[in-house]
Amino acid sequence: MLHPPPRRSLSSSPQPTKTKRKSIVVRETSVPSGSFKQLRKMVYQVTNSKPYANDAIPKLVVVLNTFLNPLIGVLIALRASYDGRISLIGISLRILYFGVFILVIYLDARFENMERWARLVPKLFGIVMIGVQLLGVIPNYHCDTEQPLTCV
Repeated sequence: MLHPPPRRSLSSSPQPTKTKRKSIVVRETSVPSGSFKQLRKMVYQVTNSKPYANDAIPKLVVVLNTFLNPLIGVLIALRASYDGRISLIGISLRILYFGVFILVIYLDARFENMERWARLVPKLFGIVMIGVQLLGVIPNYHCDTEQPLTCV
């Protein structure tokens, strides 16, 4: 049986490791590779370079992701667990969710044109896929008022 050659430890290096640190150049700012404080300042400047005129967009994103998206999931799961069908109300809310998210991304001033389209295309594709689901749900949809889960 052949045995693999023994591994060298990463800490035991035959060459001395004392070399001069190289600088990272980002946005015309030189940051030494070991300086976390300067790196933190640079990240803060990059992320806060375009402030909002108001806080409506970030709050809307939080509401969409923490309230509307779980509500849609619960509605779809309730109907699917009851009779295996897809919830018409859940799909309608999902269209509203994607539509509002498209509007939010389009109005967000932080994104450049290419980044904006990179975020919009999956949402547009989501609306197309929901449209295909609606083609299968609407002809088979029936609501029995005696069984309220069939109306979800």
